[in-house]
Amino acid sequence: MNSLELERDKYCGYRVGLAWLASILSSSYCLLAYSELSRDVQAISSVLGCLPVELPLSTRSVISLRHSPLFAVFFMGMAVLILSKELVVRDKTHSLIVTLVFVITLLIVVNWTTRAIYSPIISERFSGFVCGIK
Repeated sequence: MNSLELERDKYCGYRVGLAWLASILSSSYCLLAYSELSRDVQAISSVLGCLPVELPLSTRSVISLRHSPLFAVFFMGMAVLILSKELVVRDKTHSLIVTLVFVITLLIVVNWTTRAIYSPIISERFSGFVCGIK
């Protein structure tokens, strides 16, 4: 082997390690996000359930999903997909790009879910009920 082939093999090994590390961290974030969001949805639903107001559609949708397996299937399925794509996608540059797409999708879902469950608390229309003023 000449020095160019050795350098290329070293670079490929670096990309493989980086791709697996990114996938493991992303999958861990999926599981952490599921754990945190399910806990938050449970807590917020118990607080908002006793208020005499109609909740926004997004909040009602998220609260109704807390008993559905769809919530768990999405986050755990995303974690499994991220890890399993490492076995399918051979080009590790493409693998990193796919991981990035999965993570961006996950961040959008987490952000939307967080906004949906906390919007009644942040909204001025509901803040008096939550704080106990009205």
